[in-house]
Formats: sequence, structure tokens, C-alpha cells
Amino acid sequence: MHDRNRLGPRLIPLVAKLVPFALDVLESQARAGASAATALISGAYSTLEGLFSSVPTFIGGQLDKVFSAALSPELMSLSHVKGASAAKARAALLSAAAKKLPAKTLYPAIIRLHASLDGKQREPLLGLLDLLNRALRYGKTGDVGANYRAIFKLFLTVFDLRRVHATELDDEDVVVIEDNALGAFVQFILKLNEHMFRPLFLRTYDWAVIDLAEAGDAASAGVADEGLVARRTVLYKVVDRLLGQLRSIFVPYFSFMLDQTVELLDAAAKGDLRDSDLWQAVAGALAKAFEYDESGASFFFLSPCTLSRASRIEADDVIAAAQVSGRARAWPSSLRPSRTSSRPPRPSSPSRPSIRS
Repeated sequence: MHDRNRLGPRLIPLVAKLVPFALDVLESQARAGASAATALISGAYSTLEGLFSSVPTFIGGQLDKVFSAALSPELMSLSHVKGASAAKARAALLSAAAKKLPAKTLYPAIIRLHASLDGKQREPLLGLLDLLNRALRYGKTGDVGANYRAIFKLFLTVFDLRRVHATELDDEDVVVIEDNALGAFVQFILKLNEHMFRPLFLRTYDWAVIDLAEAGDAASAGVADEGLVARRTVLYKVVDRLLGQLRSIFVPYFSFMLDQTVELLDAAAKGDLRDSDLWQAVAGALAKAFEYDESGASFFFLSPCTLSRASRIEADDVIAAAQVSGRARAWPSSLRPSRTSSRPPRPSSPSRPSIRS
């Protein structure tokens, strides 16, 4: 790799031959299956990495082929079987692509790669999200902002896998894919300012709570509808992850979730909320919101009232569910909801928190 880096521009005439050669090696090893040679896979990845590092501008024409081959389900699976060297070489390739490729080439290629996937296989999606995570982590704020609509649309499609491909993906696959998507989503949010983030978050809320019901795609607007349950589960997972990352900065945004949260807690009190994933997501997000409300001013209307609307639910039940889900730490005793407290009025408009100055 170091020799290729020293060659620099002198590699340009060879790009047209080296890229197809490396891709042929990867495809042949993918067909070989268990008999594939790790050294050949790693060598092909390293060759492509060297080209990305040395002459990234001249790879654009073959970028779709490179990503499709490198992140194919066959090669992704072989990386687990053949040990760490192939996976390490692939990770180096993705990092080089994320760091060196121009944003105007990289992000559209990621969007096209996502469009080429059917969403029914775990490994290609994990590879895509790994690449996207690296691109967002290393990307410049301006470049991410210029592409944020397309990137956000990609995230919503991935977040909808729980609903759309529930029969093709098992529960473990869904959880792993969502976890990786949430990690990339945090990197995405960290590159946005409040002017971009606020409407994006409200759009996520509408997507999860309103869109299916208004479009008539939900069997009912209640908590029994599988589509609504799936999207609401993802919504509270998103909120939980953002609270974990941004803490008190994000707490005021939970005010937008108040009516929805009270509705779900009411349903749980009546025994209508029976989906354990949704319940744990709600409990985990709510517990973190209480935990990270440092001032008590922006979130005061939730502390005594939210659970009082669901009077048959003990506060300890919420804490226990949150702790079982692995999302919440201690719930401050000063914020434990009272079952007898009346609900204070909801503020007409929460203060606008700054995600990034």
C-alpha cells in the first residue's frame, strides 16, 4: 500500500485495469465460498484501498461496482468465516473511501447502493451502514448538510425494515440492523444544526405516528396495529439514542412526544399495549428523559403527570422495564412520578434547544 501511495498520479493510467482486476478477484473468491483464499480477498481490498487513497477522483466511474462487490453478502459472510484479516482489510477500504472520496461522489454512490439492496439480507445492510457511518463521521458539516435530505430518506427506509420485512428478517437481524442504523444516525445528527434538525425530528415523529394512519395503511390507529407498533418502536429507540448522546440538550424535544407517550402509557395501563419491544423502548426513552433533565424547567410537565395518566402503572414497573432493556440507568428519586399528582398544563411551545451552534 505504501508503494502505491508513493506512486500517486502515476497510478492514474492503471486505474482502468487495476479496479476490474481487483473486482474479478473478489467475485471469484465470493463464488469459491468456503474454499476462498483469505490472502486474495485481503489483497484485493488493499489494492482498492490504495487507489482510493492515492487517486480517489479517478475511481468515481467504477465506484458502484466497487461498493457492490466489496459489500456483497457472499464476501461479507466470508469475512466472518475466514478470520479477521479480510474484515480488517474491508474496514480499511471503507475508511479510505469515506475519507478520500469527494462528497459529491461518495454520498450519491451510497444512496444508489442502498437503492440496489432489497432489504431482506442482513450482511449487505450492515456493510452499507458501516460505510455510511464512516462517511458521516469523517464528512464535513457542509457536505452532510448539502445531502441531508437524501441521507434522511435512506435512514427512514432502513428504520422501516421492522415493518416492511418482518417476515424475511428474524428478530435478531432486525435488532442488529437497527442498532447499526442508530449509530450512523447519531453521526448524522451531530453534523446538523438546529435549523436542520428540528424539522427533521418532527418529520420522524410524523413518519412514526401519523403517516400510516392518514394513508389508510394501518388496520387501526390503535396500539394493536403491527405497522404503527413497528414504527413507534423505532421512534422511541431513536429518541433513546439521541438522549443518550445529547442528554440535557435533547430533553426539550421530548415535549413533542408527550401526547404520544401518554397515549401509550394509558394503553399499557388498560392492558392494550402488549408488544414488549415497544414497551421497553418507551420505558427506556422516558427514563433517560427524566435522568438527563438537569434543570427541571424544560421537562417539568412530564415528571409528575405522564404516569399519572396511566394510574394503574407503577413507576417501578417503568424503571424495571427500562433497566431490563439495558437502556436506562438510575432514575433520580426527585423525578419519580407521583400517582396522585395532577397534571400541570403543557407549555405551548418548548424552548428551542441548540443541537449544534
